[in-house]
Amino acid sequence: MPDRTASRRRRPRGDGSLYRDSAGRWRATITVPDPITGRPRRKYLSGATEGEVRRKLAEAVRDRDRGDATGRTPTFAAWAERWLVRVAATVRPSTVAGYDRALRLYLVPRFGRLELHAIRPSDVETMTAELIAGGLHPATATLYRAVLSACLAAAVRDGLIVRNVVTASRPPRIPAKARRSLSPDELRRLLATAADDPVGPAVEVLAFTGLRRGELLGLAWADLDGTRLTIRRQLVRLDNRRYGLSEPKTASSWRTIVLPGRALDALGRQRARQTADRERAGADWQDRDGLIFTTPLGTPVHPVAFGSTFAAIATRAGLSGVTPHVLRHTAASAILAAGVPPRDAAEALGHSPAVLMRTYAHAMPGSRERVAAALERVIEEAEA
Repeated sequence: MPDRTASRRRRPRGDGSLYRDSAGRWRATITVPDPITGRPRRKYLSGATEGEVRRKLAEAVRDRDRGDATGRTPTFAAWAERWLVRVAATVRPSTVAGYDRALRLYLVPRFGRLELHAIRPSDVETMTAELIAGGLHPATATLYRAVLSACLAAAVRDGLIVRNVVTASRPPRIPAKARRSLSPDELRRLLATAADDPVGPAVEVLAFTGLRRGELLGLAWADLDGTRLTIRRQLVRLDNRRYGLSEPKTASSWRTIVLPGRALDALGRQRARQTADRERAGADWQDRDGLIFTTPLGTPVHPVAFGSTFAAIATRAGLSGVTPHVLRHTAASAILAAGVPPRDAAEALGHSPAVLMRTYAHAMPGSRERVAAALERVIEEAEA
């Protein structure tokens, strides 16, 4: 019988043991951290020849020493469940809801049974391609790809896997999106059609401020001070069923704007309408946050319901396919076309200047001519 003890003693401590078993087959063992608990455990290797097992053992030592937990890793489903609980303490509830939806509907069904180390870049590319082929817009498929990347990045930080395969995969091509803006005539038709509708004031405020839908529905009367309106909250999805108030997503979204007269008039009509609703509801009135736009019982206006009502108004105005966000595009284009400096426009809209210019630079008429004239003027002054 081969002397297995002697074989083990010939290797330095921590480098594992190489030996032949009672049947004469080559084996090796190495101590590695458990992928979940981190506690030491034994990993067993085997092969047809001594050289093959030596190579496997050297690879296992190298992976262990560079932080890879080697051996079995948790399945994607098990890790994703733990990751979602951890990440919930660091991001907004609406972001958690988006993560949960992506995991539950797309990522776990696709990768759930695979161990983390078994996911390959080609698997990510195949998933993305199939999502797009199944009808998802490439931008939406890219968002789900980003959720997968965030989940795997956390596994890399924990030493469960060596690399994030999403970063090694090729992203899908996202076609350029034409952003629709309303012409002055289209905007007049929309506002005229909305005038007698209960949501008419909300539509008018959107048109004259360029607010996001969630920002509009999160406004409270306490946010209004004379002609100044502070955007400090928005109505967001808290989970798969509930909506609630949350702080703005970014620092630039928290801002104060000056309302034009038409928007102030619309808010005056809304206050009168809401006062009448409160009197009719009596003890059934439910508003606890002092919101500007509420249902007849004082509850927040559901974003989906508002979108549906808006779409119906737009259709009656002969503007099918127009959404509340089109009014934001319209406002941004109008502000820039009027010659407002991009930084001021970005501040009013809660955008970063870079994003605003990348999206709406086309709305600045004569910009190329102004650049050419400025360069010519500088050169002429230098030559004088």
